[in-house]
Amino acid sequence: PNINTKSNKEIIIKKVEELKFKYPDGARDAECLMIDPIDQKIYIVSKRENTVGVYSAPLNSKAGKLITLKKETTLFFNAPKSAKWITDGSISLDGKSIMIKSYINIYYWERRGKETLAQCFKQKLIGLPYDPEPQGEALGFTHDAKRYYSISEGKYAEINYKIIKKIIKGKQNGAR
Repeated sequence: PNINTKSNKEIIIKKVEELKFKYPDGARDAECLMIDPIDQKIYIVSKRENTVGVYSAPLNSKAGKLITLKKETTLFFNAPKSAKWITDGSISLDGKSIMIKSYINIYYWERRGKETLAQCFKQKLIGLPYDPEPQGEALGFTHDAKRYYSISEGKYAEINYKIIKKIIKGKQNGAR
């Protein structure tokens, strides 16, 4: 549905449709699902692999049929296992900023011009400041993509809030 993301009103969703996907290269565990406003695709990043897969399907995929995802690219993080297990990701509202989160790192890319997400992922990533949560599972950009939120699973989990743009200017490097 078309959703006004600049509205402060509560959104009530009246109709939900289930999309069924299958991977082209066998079953995978995945927790990271992102929507790209530029190319209008759904992206899924696999979790428990040394090199994770980035898969896509059209945002306008039809409910009621099994959709085979397209493998767009892979990502390798030169880091310990817990830094490779991808738990979430987010694409900014304008599609220019991308984050992917593991249990102990947050990886960041800025899209250049009209490059695809797969092309963007070929750039050197930037590691964002992050204090790992007990079981860090979620993150998201603010509307202007100058800050991000992250949170752990569980009762009474704290919401963490960090500034991005000032950090990016210093070009902190992440695992790669």
